[in-house]
Amino acid sequence: DIEYLNKFHKLVYEYLIASTQLQYLNRINALIAEIKQVHSTKELEALKIKLITLVTAKREYKANENLPALILEYFENILIRPDQAKYLATLIRKPNGKYENILCQIIMGGGKSKILLPLLAQDKAKAKRLSMVLVSRDMFNTNLADLTYTSKKLFNKRPYELVFSRDTDINYHYFANLYFKLLAISENNDYVIAT
Repeated sequence: DIEYLNKFHKLVYEYLIASTQLQYLNRINALIAEIKQVHSTKELEALKIKLITLVTAKREYKANENLPALILEYFENILIRPDQAKYLATLIRKPNGKYENILCQIIMGGGKSKILLPLLAQDKAKAKRLSMVLVSRDMFNTNLADLTYTSKKLFNKRPYELVFSRDTDINYHYFANLYFKLLAISENNDYVIAT
């Protein structure tokens, strides 16, 4: 019944909060242990800065409003950084009930393919809406591998490849099959990756 499901949901949420806090403390302890082993002054200073950053870090999003982000933190043993939380909030915001078209430029290593894309694709693949991740041709295989791994691990989902080629025999049957494939993807709350 619904009451049982709500209690279960609450217990899972509390477990994830407690577990991510424990992971955070374990990361601090591991860094302190690493600092104790260092003999180089330059390396010691770098690790101290890393420790200060880690100790002062805090969750920059409302975990009770973004369970997928909390699940990602738990399974990846990370804390979503403030800039990532800001991008996530901006990109999933729906003023007037609709998503906005927003362009964000994020540096390499900013968490696009391993943090933001899986969360955004999953969030937007709801209510029978076709969610699409468009990536550059040269990064297609890398992004596909990252998204497949992360989406399967976190949400038991996978991205579907949409590949166009000059060699494709494009005719009525091709488009009819593509239409029904995309319809099934949207009905299952899955998403597409394409170039």
